[in-house]
Amino acid sequence: MRCYGSDLTEAEWQVPQPLLPVPAWLQGRGGRPEGYCHRVMLDAVRYVVDDGVKWVNLPCDFPPYRRVHAFARRWQVTGLLAELHDRLRDKVRQKEGRDVDPTAAIVDSQSVRAAANIQQIVVRSVTAATATPRTEYALAVIEQETAELIGFVRLALDPHQQRGATMGFALRPDVWGQGYGVETVRLLLGVGFNDLDLHRIWGARSPINEASAKTMRAVGMVEEGTIREHVLKAGEWRDSVVHAVLDREFSPGS
Repeated sequence: MRCYGSDLTEAEWQVPQPLLPVPAWLQGRGGRPEGYCHRVMLDAVRYVVDDGVKWVNLPCDFPPYRRVHAFARRWQVTGLLAELHDRLRDKVRQKEGRDVDPTAAIVDSQSVRAAANIQQIVVRSVTAATATPRTEYALAVIEQETAELIGFVRLALDPHQQRGATMGFALRPDVWGQGYGVETVRLLLGVGFNDLDLHRIWGARSPINEASAKTMRAVGMVEEGTIREHVLKAGEWRDSVVHAVLDREFSPGS
């Protein structure tokens, strides 16, 4: 029986197991059964990472190294490894009573990840920009002096309200606390009210995300209430606190 120090223990395996994707053939969606179970493959990947060996030097009691490498590569390319990392991190932060969306200052039921989802964000933004009629507006946040990308903002028309929209933004952690959040949200509200002739713009935050609350209050957004069990994070439902501002309440210098 194979036994290495890097192998997942029973307790460790219980943590990622419910977060892993279910193979299509087990869901009745066709395809062939996988040749090796996810736990064995994860053990093999952990062995390579822990011992720093080359793939070709993987011990023979693991699956063939080419299969293991292809497995790890497929999960990396499709974003599954990054997603697994984020979901495990969320569980740790939630257990510690911390906000599971530390990089998202305002979210509209979807968290904005600066690294894990950057390709998806770009593809979605380009698609939205060419859609007719256009319902989403995504903008990059650039630092004026260095021309560096420091964040991302999004405004999405609300299909349930006339002249309404939801908003979301995320900034790089290294620029937090420098006033970029307030400036970014204020400019985004200006686009919504002045260029798109909106009547109401709203955003939702985690109940413990006080940084977001401070930013929204600074630009005149009013706390309206709580949406109970609004967002599913790490397998558990989380409430969201709603902040909104009306066109007659908005002032570019608020």
